[in-house]
Amino acid sequence: MPSPQLRVFISYPTSDGLDKARQAANLLKQVGLQVWIWHHSKTAGALTWREISNCIVNESDLVLYICTASSCQSWGQGQEAGYALNHRRKVIVVAIDAAMVPLELTARCYERVPSAQFVEKLRGIAINLPEITNRIQKLDDSVAATDLR
Repeated sequence: MPSPQLRVFISYPTSDGLDKARQAANLLKQVGLQVWIWHHSKTAGALTWREISNCIVNESDLVLYICTASSCQSWGQGQEAGYALNHRRKVIVVAIDAAMVPLELTARCYERVPSAQFVEKLRGIAINLPEITNRIQKLDDSVAATDLR
């Protein structure tokens, strides 16, 4: 029986991350994953933050957080990270060039990649995403079980 299709919410700053988000969306779709990217997936007339929060909390298995030079100043991207963390969604952070990773996400292992190698790195992540998410879940379960002892 095939595993259910992973649903990925892509978080990015609109000022300098849209092109990278589109590249990531295309790569994820190529390997058969469902992708939600605000510039292409939004519902006309819907309340922006109601739709985004619903998508992160109820319609996504994980958040791909694309960290650019403006991520730490992006109010919207900060809100998305908050929704994901508060609702225990898996978050995969990809930091481009020397972009600072927001403090609330630094507890996670993240990938730092030169802009020119972004597509290559994301292709590898996309192909291995089911295994990556399973590994994260096993680690979370292991720690939770240890906490109960």
